[in-house]
Order: sequence, then C-alpha cells, then structure tokens
Amino acid sequence: MPKLLAAYILYLFTFDKKDKRIILVSEKKDEARDNGYYFFKYAMQRQNENVFYIIEKNSPDLVKLSNYNSKIIFYDSFKHYYYYFLSEKMVSSQSYLYPIGKRISRTILKNKRKKLYWLQHGVTKDYETKMDYRYSDNVSLVCCASDKERNFFVENLNYPKQVAQNIGFCRFDGLN
Repeated sequence: MPKLLAAYILYLFTFDKKDKRIILVSEKKDEARDNGYYFFKYAMQRQNENVFYIIEKNSPDLVKLSNYNSKIIFYDSFKHYYYYFLSEKMVSSQSYLYPIGKRISRTILKNKRKKLYWLQHGVTKDYETKMDYRYSDNVSLVCCASDKERNFFVENLNYPKQVAQNIGFCRFDGLN
C-alpha cells in the first residue's frame, strides 16, 4: 500500500502535466499469452507510444515481450501504480480494472474515470455468477466471439448493445 499511496500523491501533483492518453494492457499479472498480448503486439506494430503492458517481473511470459522492454511496466511497482493513475484506458482480458487488483479496483478506488476495454479470454454463455460480469458504466467495450454471446451479454447481463460487440478475439490474429 505505501507504493500505491506514494504514486497517488505524485499523481495529484503531476496529473495536469502528463499525457492522459496512456493505455495500460494486461491479462493476469503473470501472463502475456491471450487477447491482451495480441492487442499489445498490434499496438506496438503501429508504433503507439502511449501503450504499456503490465506483467510480473518473474513471469515466464516476459521473454515474449523482450522486443518491447521500454513499454513493460512491472506489476506492483511504483511505476505501475503511478501509470495506473495517469492512464485513461485499461485493455484487459479480465472483467475488472486489472492490473490494479480486483479488491483495490472494486472497493477502494472505484475509479469510474477509467475506461475498460474487456478483451475476454473465453466465450461466456449461461454464466451462473452474474455478479462478476454484470455491466458497469466503466466498461466501454466487451469483445464477443458470436452474436449469441453478444445477445447473452445484452439480455442477461444488461450490457448496452454498443458496448457488447461481436468482433472476435485478438488472439485469433495470432493463428496461422
């Protein structure tokens, strides 16, 4: 928590001087192998200077990101928290404002200014625990793999039609 608090204090003194178009990309804290990773690669190929990937320092997937060292931010570092506060958007395979952590993002921060672009890592159908996936006004996009899945998000989880989109998964671009 001290890093988080220090990062927030620094943010309060510098937020108006920084580029607020920062986009943080993540999956689980130790992974770079799913939709977040493929989105990040896509952004790097287009030389997007404002995109950064959050991952643990000891992740076995870190080697996959070695070409992008200047765009890697280590999970639970001071820089991670500072960039979290500076960021405008989160792109994640997780359904919450990852990579700050479920508990912090859902209970402590409740930061509604952040927009989440949820690149799901699997197809959702007849999900029993609707609490995890219910619509939140900070979700700007949820990627669906079919019209049936999109309809499930709209009809059962209350996502607006413009948020739940059948656009497939980024990782499909990595298939050969």
